[in-house]
Amino acid sequence: EAALKDAAAETQQMLEKSITHDDDIMNKLSSRGGNDFAKIGALAYRQTLAATKLVWNTKRQTTWNALKEISTNGDMQTMDVIYPASPFFLYTAPDLLKLLLLPVLAFANNETTTVYTQPFSPHEIGSYPIADHNTSQQEPMPME
Repeated sequence: EAALKDAAAETQQMLEKSITHDDDIMNKLSSRGGNDFAKIGALAYRQTLAATKLVWNTKRQTTWNALKEISTNGDMQTMDVIYPASPFFLYTAPDLLKLLLLPVLAFANNETTTVYTQPFSPHEIGSYPIADHNTSQQEPMPME
């Protein structure tokens, strides 16, 4: 109940921050490529960010950023999705990119309960919301 009251109390402040942020994005994009470019960029911004969710890793006592494929089968931390999203995260929130990569690196380095045995990067770490794909469940993509 207290959390709901706190959220309600800051609604106006968060709305103002959101409007300021939206205006900033639209102004930057419009100045680079016009209004149509800005509209497409704003949609890409929202879709990229909406595909992620901050989660708490109890074992490591840290936050990870979970990325779910939203156009196919719901795989998590798919490298061919993280790669093209990287410029977005590097520009807007580099810490979120780091939090996206930590689960993949932990999985690839066998720091999880699921063993990974390939000499190249995993394609993904599982299907959302459970990251439990072993090596035989991976699509072999040595060029990723």
